[in-house]
Formats: sequence, structure tokens, C-alpha cells
Amino acid sequence: MTSKRIIAAGTILAALLFQLVAARGADDERYEITTRNATYTIPRPKDYEERRCVYRNKEKLFCAPKYSYAFFGLPVRTKNYDLIPLTTHPDGSGSRWWDYSLIVEQGEHGRVKTIVDGCFSDSCEIRATQVNHGADDVRFHVGRSEGSKMTAHFNAGVLSIRKRRISPKEPLNAETCARLFEELNECSELGASNKSDCPSEYSSRSQVTNFFFVGIENDFPGFSREKFDQACRTACITRGVAKRRLCNTSRMTLLSHFPA
Repeated sequence: MTSKRIIAAGTILAALLFQLVAARGADDERYEITTRNATYTIPRPKDYEERRCVYRNKEKLFCAPKYSYAFFGLPVRTKNYDLIPLTTHPDGSGSRWWDYSLIVEQGEHGRVKTIVDGCFSDSCEIRATQVNHGADDVRFHVGRSEGSKMTAHFNAGVLSIRKRRISPKEPLNAETCARLFEELNECSELGASNKSDCPSEYSSRSQVTNFFFVGIENDFPGFSREKFDQACRTACITRGVAKRRLCNTSRMTLLSHFPA
């Protein structure tokens, strides 16, 4: 390995280690980040009416909309830039569509660049997946939104967003498929005492359940929520138990087999 390659490998490793050190002992939501040139903070509002703002060295840089929260993600350092993911979202458990930005600091200047607005929170997270320290080049995972898989690319001050359409034929991942069959098995128990208790729209029976299915629809556009509800009602009425864990890759509907 040449000396240049050794130096390049070392700088990339240093950038990744910076991320790990910043994360050590921290929660996913951060309210203070210190870079080479500044300290960024999100003070707790004095009352509910006050907006949450980002301060750079105690000077206001950005404010979230009223009745919203804001927090930092895991920072990334390159040769000439410090990059800090920033998330804002409305108050309330029913507010799941969040806004994601990137604070870009170079020297004595910091600015906020939008990555995506209104992304379902369970499906989006801004985190670095590839860092080239010397080239000021960082690739970010963003997530899935409105039928597209999104990534971001920062290169020497320029931020670009890439969207790739998700095929309706993309299969569910194993975790999601297994969870859906657990839900189907639960459906079979709902009508144990009275078949009139069998829901026609199981996927909307609670806020938690509804958002679970919203997440699946967001991540896998071919998934049929209606067909799942139909399968759930069948399982409830017949008290059948899902015997086969199989996700149809062509239409993203569950294929379940219930005893007569």
C-alpha cells in the first residue's frame, strides 16, 4: 500500500471514528453538538408557545415551526466541513411525518440545507454510509418516502438528493412478513367469544396499528392493506391459524392458509 493510500484510509477511518465518539453515551436525539469552529444548541423553550431554535455559538441559525420539536443527528467531519443532520417534527404522537435537513459548516459559516420534508418518521433517518474525508465527499442514507428510496450525496459544498422508484414487486423483508403473520394469528383470536367482534378494518383499529400499516405501505408500495384486512376477517370468523409464512412477491399480498 502506498503512503497516499495509507493517509487516505486513515482520514476515512478518522471520520468514522468521529461519528462513533460523538455517539458514545448519547441518545438518538441530541440537543448540543460541538464542531471544530462552533457549538450548536437547541435550548428547551421556556413555554409551549416558544419556538425551538438552533443556535450557533449562541446566535440564532434556524427555527422550527411553532409547536414543533427539533434535534440533531450523528455529525460527520470531513477535511473542510462539519455536517450535522437536523430533524424537526410537530408535537403530538399522531405527527409522524417529519422534516429532515443538514447543517453544513465550513469555517466560520453554517447554513441549513433541506433534504426531505414530510417523510414518515419510521422510514427515514439521515446517517452517513460512506465518507471520503479528504475529498469532502459523504453519502447519506435517507430512507423511503412516497414510493421512492432516497439517498443524499454531499460533495465539496454541494448537496444532491437521489430518488429511485421502489418496484411494486419488491418483496417484504423477513421481519415485516413475520410481523404480519403474527397479526393474522391475533386476528384468529378476536372472534373467540363472538364472531360479531371480527373487524372489517383491523389495520385501523388503533393509532399504533394504523401507523404500523402506514409504514408498510410507505416502504413497500405494492402491499395491499385491503387484502390484509380481508384475510384478517377470514381468520377471525374461521378461527384459522396462519400456517404458512409466505409473502407474494408479485402483488405484495399475504398468502395464508387456514384450516376449514
